[in-house]
Amino acid sequence: YIWFGTQNGLVKYDGTNYNIHQNQPDDTTSISGNIIMDIEEDLDGNLWIGTLGGGLCKFNPLTEVFEYHFFTDSIDKFVNNKALTNNVKSLLFDSDNNLWIGSWDDGLLKFDTAHNTFTQYIISDKFQNSEEAFRVNSVNNLVEDKKDPNILWIGSNEGLYKFDKTTQKFTSIPIYSSERNYNVTVTALEYLDNDILLLGTWGSGVVEYNMLTDEKKYYPFNKKTWLNEKEIEHTNIVSNFQLME
Repeated sequence: YIWFGTQNGLVKYDGTNYNIHQNQPDDTTSISGNIIMDIEEDLDGNLWIGTLGGGLCKFNPLTEVFEYHFFTDSIDKFVNNKALTNNVKSLLFDSDNNLWIGSWDDGLLKFDTAHNTFTQYIISDKFQNSEEAFRVNSVNNLVEDKKDPNILWIGSNEGLYKFDKTTQKFTSIPIYSSERNYNVTVTALEYLDNDILLLGTWGSGVVEYNMLTDEKKYYPFNKKTWLNEKEIEHTNIVSNFQLME
């Protein structure tokens, strides 16, 4: 089967037919939200689904039953009086089989699959409203460091972050716009084997980041060497990379 998320539910495709799972307000075994942001599979074959507004869902493909998990089930603290939103942007199972969650504006979270509890890691508490929280606490994507599994690399609305699981500290790595001096949104991450992290950005095209030397190389889509020398109008990347051999 092929599973894919849409703005109108979770879809299973068997090569011939489509089966769509959508939220049914009167059925607590249906999916919790219809806008699907990310999907991960665990070692038991369950699907973990991040939704916009509906939190995290665990889906058993055999029983076709969804299990809901909301941030507010185990987190009751409000940072600067801001309520949790249950908006999931990205999911990652690390090498220790921990499930990490990138949120829309509630920072980084770890979900304990054995006890069904969340732990929240706030990137910054320097915000006064939801708009500022979205800017400083969104986690758009996650990758684990291949050489040091204690490190997570995070693409955010304020550049790149390095998260240390042991110290629980975030280190900011600014990724500046090639046109203006501000920290750009990192929308995609791809870890290469030569200590290079490829970043897709909103505003600066592709950025090559050397994790050892901290060197950054910018490749904005504004040169006539792309697409048969036709200049690309925009430098925004909105999805992930696909590397071809």
